[in-house]
Amino acid sequence: MICAYTYLRRHDGLPPGVGESQIVQDAVWVHSRPEDGLQHIRVRDDGAGLALHLFLRGTDAGEVSSRLERLLRGLRIVPALQAYQRLSAPMEVP
Repeated sequence: MICAYTYLRRHDGLPPGVGESQIVQDAVWVHSRPEDGLQHIRVRDDGAGLALHLFLRGTDAGEVSSRLERLLRGLRIVPALQAYQRLSAPMEVP
């Protein structure tokens, strides 16, 4: 299993709204497919943005990164997330 991290911040610079971390978490689960290998997700509101830790099945970092990138691109259609931009590319957490 590989843990990947990425960070989202609102385009307007405002802090995340109440409950937005749960909306993001739910959206990731709804848009994930079995072949994505998503096992667990943690979304934390740090007052300035949302930190996402995603745990995916696999041992090949490149292959897991490709699956994660596809999953995150799919989230752009979620209306609540259109106010956000990704500030960091997904990276593996040791």
